[in-house]
Amino acid sequence: MHRQIMGLQPGDRTQVDHIDGNTLNNCRSNMRLCTQKENKQNIRLKSSSQTRIKGVYYDAARDRWQAYICVDAKKIHLGRFKTSDEARNAYADAARKYFGEFANLG
Repeated sequence: MHRQIMGLQPGDRTQVDHIDGNTLNNCRSNMRLCTQKENKQNIRLKSSSQTRIKGVYYDAARDRWQAYICVDAKKIHLGRFKTSDEARNAYADAARKYFGEFANLG
């Protein structure tokens, strides 16, 4: 339905991104045209995440929180931090830098 609302024809490789992440919210104001790469930048936090913070995990061996981001299929290490908030902020800064308006901070 969202492709039809946005005027895309069958076979058109352009994708539709739902800004709020809710694929049932097909208001035109909640949708934007994008490439597949941009659409993947806006992906949600995986439900299996143990930390519930996108791009952050706890390294028990080092007693530190680590932040990372994937850009162009490459994992970029953002650092180790004493608190989860510091790691979350590092991820948020990197997401804004690399993904711009498509950044999903989880």
